[in-house]
Amino acid sequence: MEKNTYFLLNGLDFYAFSRIVSLVLKHRRITMTTKLTLSIDSKVLAKARRISKLRRTSISAMVSHYFAAIQEDTKHEEPVAPHTQRVLEIGKKAKQLPDDWDYREELADAIAERYGVK
Repeated sequence: MEKNTYFLLNGLDFYAFSRIVSLVLKHRRITMTTKLTLSIDSKVLAKARRISKLRRTSISAMVSHYFAAIQEDTKHEEPVAPHTQRVLEIGKKAKQLPDDWDYREELADAIAERYGVK
């Protein structure tokens, strides 16, 4: 009998298996990992170990996923143009308007004064 020239894994030959692996790896980000030492409370560590065991993942992976998730939430502030910065500074120095202030009354008074209607 001829010796098997290909390898089977759950009914897949080596070519099909390697193709699937290459497709999976192609869509994953390839990143370099760096070791990080954290100091945390022993109770928190015990809880992290229980959770990682339930999720069948490592604590390092959970921490990594956590920081990846909060990175997306952070917003980078755009630099403000000098003119805009100056207007913002002037606005901070301006007096606060009362809550019941209505610009329409002010506008009507200014128009009446200008055209001598009052």
